Amino acid sequence: MTWWIAEARSRHAYLAAGLLALTLYLVVFGPGHMFGTSVYWDLPQEDQRAYLMAYRYWLHEPWHWPLFSSTTMNLPDPKNIAFSDAIPAWAFVNKTLATLIPPWGDFTVRAYLGLWYALVYVLQACLGVVLLRALGHRSWGATIITALFFLAVPAWVVRYGHAALTAHFLFLWALLLYLRPGHKWIWLVQLAVTALVNPYHTVMSLGVFVASLLRTRSLRSFATWFPLGVLAVAIAAWLAGYFSPEANTPMWGFTSGSTNVLSMFVPMRSGLFGDGRWLATVVATDYQYEGWAYLGIGLLIVLGVAWSQPRSIVAAIRCHPFLFAIALAFWILALSNHVYFGGHRVLAYKVPSLLRWIPTHFRAPGRFVWVPMYIGITFALSAALHRFKSGWRLAILPVLVVLQLLDARGDWGWPLHFTNSRMPAILDLDAWRPLVNAHDTVLVNPSYDCVTDGDPSSDHVGLELQWLASEHAIPINGVYTSRPTRPCSRDTRALRELAPRDGTLYIFLFKLAWLSRPFDEQGATCGEFAYGRACSLDRPAIADAIRRGALTAPTPTKWLAPTLHLGQRIELATAVDPAYVLDGWSSPETLGRWTDGPLANLVLQMPDAPRADVTLKLQAMAMLCGDRTTQAVDVSIAGSQIATLAFAVGSNDPATVRSIPVPIWLEAAVRGVVVLELRPHDVLSPTRLHCDKDDRQLGIRVQRLWFE
Repeated sequence: MTWWIAEARSRHAYLAAGLLALTLYLVVFGPGHMFGTSVYWDLPQEDQRAYLMAYRYWLHEPWHWPLFSSTTMNLPDPKNIAFSDAIPAWAFVNKTLATLIPPWGDFTVRAYLGLWYALVYVLQACLGVVLLRALGHRSWGATIITALFFLAVPAWVVRYGHAALTAHFLFLWALLLYLRPGHKWIWLVQLAVTALVNPYHTVMSLGVFVASLLRTRSLRSFATWFPLGVLAVAIAAWLAGYFSPEANTPMWGFTSGSTNVLSMFVPMRSGLFGDGRWLATVVATDYQYEGWAYLGIGLLIVLGVAWSQPRSIVAAIRCHPFLFAIALAFWILALSNHVYFGGHRVLAYKVPSLLRWIPTHFRAPGRFVWVPMYIGITFALSAALHRFKSGWRLAILPVLVVLQLLDARGDWGWPLHFTNSRMPAILDLDAWRPLVNAHDTVLVNPSYDCVTDGDPSSDHVGLELQWLASEHAIPINGVYTSRPTRPCSRDTRALRELAPRDGTLYIFLFKLAWLSRPFDEQGATCGEFAYGRACSLDRPAIADAIRRGALTAPTPTKWLAPTLHLGQRIELATAVDPAYVLDGWSSPETLGRWTDGPLANLVLQMPDAPRADVTLKLQAMAMLCGDRTTQAVDVSIAGSQIATLAFAVGSNDPATVRSIPVPIWLEAAVRGVVVLELRPHDVLSPTRLHCDKDDRQLGIRVQRLWFE
């Protein structure tokens, strides 16, 4: 065993760690996953689909400014690929290579993420080894043990589904720079690169950067380098597009996307123990999986060994007080302001007003638990390597790392169960592909951000159409991104004037399928499918799609706007009448639906004979709370305003029936299909009004309405 304790040269140690990591990656996922030949990349999991689609669109556009903005995946507006979590730094590397070596672009339209995961695996192992070498562990045994432990961290393994967040090596890099103080300009590179990968990693690296500067105990050093570090992040974030209007979109979930106090100790998919939540829950909310940080049985024992030597722990904290203070601060942040111990909420408090930007921009604070997790792993593993370095004790860590790998096997099983085959599709993609590829532009109505009916199939159909369009970067009016920012009210107004254009495929989904009816009279050819209609001026393309089974011939009575007779009530308190609801509404609640945003629409047909004395009846109440004591709502039919409803604290009874004369009923009835619009004047969210933790822009809640 002399080779086990012999010192390994740096380059040999890193090569060994990298080979171990790459071997493990290929054993788990296979070469096809890495090189894009796996059937999985025919239709990957939804989030990974979003990352790959954004990269494809940006790759096929010429270099332009703003650097990471795409002009073809969200027509007519630009959309930044950073908000698709497409890893701007990695996209830049690959587009540069594709510019110099054109075949690289064709290769990476499928292999983009597979290559990224291979790189992440290698760097995860190598940075772990570099860290422990910085703490004095340079033997071959330490190299192998360290590489395998860092590759088998369950909290890292399960982040597979979110490509950018798997870059835990960025934090390990930051921790290495802390342990090896010296060329501070490298810190600027680290911070800039991290900001071009993911904002969560950036904040974590900034925390370690601050600890590194405080460690010097030099006010001059801090005053010089801290502004430069912030400037490096700001420039990189600006390049990535984080200063665009999309970044101002409020995010929800801060109180639920937290970590649990017990998250490091209870498994959910252990290869040895299965789901350990029978012992204690670590997912007390629907989104607490974001902060899951189970260490694995091997690392838990290593941590226990470290805790058995309290003097060593105290000495480490005294040697690195600022680093441990940063770790504690991030753990508190990860817990959010609703703290859960197992299934019990043990503490809740209000976020100070000066810090409210944090829950607005970071919907998953639980991810910050990785800071104390990795700091704990690094120092505990170092202590164990010091303690078990001779005699029979040399066998302890190899046994523990085997247990760790067996424990993490269950977490590798999670991505494996869906990466062995492509995701199931609702559409026949092979039948649809020629239809999409026959066009220069694809317009899906409603666009992806504006689907409001709550039907999962609406989500999946739209996403599959986006995927087909992205294969050749065919311009489209919206793809799935992490920050939906599309102005849906503008889209609704534009739909009324929509007319077929050459080279454009129009898809009308579900409740908007009736909008395609005028296309039949304007020279377009339409076909139907289970979820709507597709129309184009390219008659042969539609005919071919019908022949392939993607579409069927249109029928005269299908996909019509819902009919509303005089006296017939629309009940918004249930999901019974979703066909009337367009955009701008919340999901149905006990007493109705809230208008959500600056405009809410209902669509209907008026088949009854024209009359001059029709009245709109409406039961509604306004969101009056906090700083809002009054609310006004403009009511329009067929684009013409007919009234402004006034709500006040003393007259906000939801049972009150409000009557509005409809002077344009004659014209509206003749038109047939009309849109009823509600425009609240004040669309601040309850959170902004300081009366509730609800980030929706609520105006009024409508229980029912009818014409008589």
